[in-house]
Amino acid sequence: MALCSVSEKAILHRLKVNPRLKKIVLCLDHDNAGRAACARMTEILKEQGYTDVQTLHSKNKDWGEDTKENHGVAPIRAEADDTEAICKLCREYISMAKYEKKPPQLLTKVNAVASSIQFKIPTVNEKQIDTFIVLLLLLSMDEYRKCLQDGSWEEIYRKLTGMYVSYADNGNTEMRLRQICSDVREMNQVYDIPSMFNDADIFVKPILKVVMDCIRLIHHMEGREGNAIGIKS
Repeated sequence: MALCSVSEKAILHRLKVNPRLKKIVLCLDHDNAGRAACARMTEILKEQGYTDVQTLHSKNKDWGEDTKENHGVAPIRAEADDTEAICKLCREYISMAKYEKKPPQLLTKVNAVASSIQFKIPTVNEKQIDTFIVLLLLLSMDEYRKCLQDGSWEEIYRKLTGMYVSYADNGNTEMRLRQICSDVREMNQVYDIPSMFNDADIFVKPILKVVMDCIRLIHHMEGREGNAIGIKS
């Protein structure tokens, strides 16, 4: 059946009038909107008791474009999934942080750099963001040390890359900058709480959220400007 949108209303109606249907295959467009809709609909359908829900993607943007290609007509290609590129940037920044000496008063330094960065167009300074990312990664490792927990760079890489959801990676540069500012405020709210915590993840999660915001921004700007600006020598 054709949904004619990314809304779940049509499929829920069809299932209501055909209660014997149990297997569902979602075949939406192969772009960020389609992938996001598939993820959302899968959760909704599972809540409705449907356990056999699959997703099938076309090779190109949609199944009509696949048909065009099969008949020798140039198709509209599928929207790229940037997961691999994001993971590569995460690995590169972590490699930088590994060999960086932790500065004294690290949290103060992080906030000083955050305050100095002009999170607005067109004054955003990519080199400052690189420095900011490395300091945040050092801070996340320091939280494991202070909480007497075993933390490793590989664990931080795993947590960081696990935060990336390709279909939710959207928005222009200005929107991404606003998100960074918002998440920096949330990160600092954790440190403002006077209670003592012995779970490093309470601190590490919001720190890495800001790191991912910054990495997504760097990757977005690379694609927009057509050249690599993420890692500075």
